[in-house]
Amino acid sequence: MENKKLSYLSSSLSSFLSDAGFTSTIHPVEDISGQINVMATVGITGDKVGFLTLSSELNNAVKLSKIFAELMEIPIDSDVFSDPHLEAISEFTNQISGRVVMFMEDNELNCSITPPTVLSGGDISINLKTLEHTEIFRVEGQYGFFYITIGIK
Repeated sequence: MENKKLSYLSSSLSSFLSDAGFTSTIHPVEDISGQINVMATVGITGDKVGFLTLSSELNNAVKLSKIFAELMEIPIDSDVFSDPHLEAISEFTNQISGRVVMFMEDNELNCSITPPTVLSGGDISINLKTLEHTEIFRVEGQYGFFYITIGIK
């Protein structure tokens, strides 16, 4: 895995987003730019230990959660970030994380995920760069953009 630098993350993201019906572009980036108002975190345990986070600005989180909820046939009517948006972001992150560990399994790594934790508020940040391997991806589409970060010890 170290030589591949988490290359399966980009593949798993593309696969999940395509299967879910999203048209997206995924770009590796060095850092997250702009203000983060919503962050969902999932722990990774097993052969490798770390975290996967989804980070977004509030307006993009609202758009993303509404689109995902619609795809799940549970529409959200409100444009104000609230519990239904939080739950949709949580499930979206859970499904991305599930796809990532499936791809990890394909790379002979036996890992599991923890339930997602979603934070919302002012400018939220988390430092995963202390982990041995960290990759950040900016995902763009009809919802604006969000970041996926994975850090593995």
